Amino acid sequence: NDLLVWYTNKDEFPPILVLRRYLKLAFMHFKDTAVFDLPISEIDNYTDIFRLDLLPYRFPQPASLRL
Repeated sequence: NDLLVWYTNKDEFPPILVLRRYLKLAFMHFKDTAVFDLPISEIDNYTDIFRLDLLPYRFPQPASLRL
């Protein structure tokens, strides 16, 4: 199962280091599979491994963030 799905199901904000590693792995995967060369309309077909739609766009206050 996807790590971001797991944190979403637990209703927890993932630790910053987990998000950083997730993004790095996703970037390397998309680079290796040439997803960056595809039109934006076709990218959804290649996001079955990494759920980029679950990436947070709002963050908690810095004091409550975990590494």
